Amino acid sequence: MLKEAMSVNREQTQLEEMCRSHGADPDMVQGGGGNASFKPGNGGMWVTLSGVRLKSARFPEGFVQVDLDAIRSIVSDRSLSGLPQARLDQAVLRRVLESRTSPTSGRPSIETMIHAMLPGRLAIHTHPVHALALVCLRDGPEVAARLFDDRRFLWIPYAKPGLFLTIEFVRGIEEHARRTGTKPQWFFMQNHGLILTGDSPENIEKLRREVFSVLRDHFGDAGVRAKQPTASPGPHAPCPVAAECACCRVRHLLRR
Repeated sequence: MLKEAMSVNREQTQLEEMCRSHGADPDMVQGGGGNASFKPGNGGMWVTLSGVRLKSARFPEGFVQVDLDAIRSIVSDRSLSGLPQARLDQAVLRRVLESRTSPTSGRPSIETMIHAMLPGRLAIHTHPVHALALVCLRDGPEVAARLFDDRRFLWIPYAKPGLFLTIEFVRGIEEHARRTGTKPQWFFMQNHGLILTGDSPENIEKLRREVFSVLRDHFGDAGVRAKQPTASPGPHAPCPVAAECACCRVRHLLRR
């Protein structure tokens, strides 16, 4: 029992460090956006709380543990998809909140259901500039297939965040397994972002370096810094709001 507790504590520390390293990198996150999870193998899953900045996520106040079976039962409940949108959102939120097994009044991340269905013990979801440049392309799936081995990643079509997006993940993972006999290691989410999965922070860091080496070679340098405009911004003017604006930086890449 003590050994298991020490292992969980070590993995919690590793998850914090992974969140901090990704969250502190302006090329990986926009604002504070992103979420992460790990499955300790006890039937539960730790996931970041909604509204917590990735680089600031700490145990226990930045995470909540949920029951995996309870979360997965939401995804497999076909009766939910027939509900009107407002009732569906209420029903899903109620069941997600009921799945919490650690003491907190916070709400699990909106992507909790997705994390529950992902392969690997660890997962991190971010909105990196280079990945956004890819997933916002009209021919994004084709470009991704040219750049990467399509046995290793999965392209997820855009869907409303929550249950419907999770269902797209489930369908895609099942189809990927039938087609390749393997599980995807990372996910490009159309018009949304990126998810990396693995069994250790080292796996995920290695994957991150590999994926972004290819994306940077393809799209070029995303490290542009928007300057404050001296006049009213036009359609291609720098953003007047922030010097680290994702829109400006992605637009810069796509115009190269």
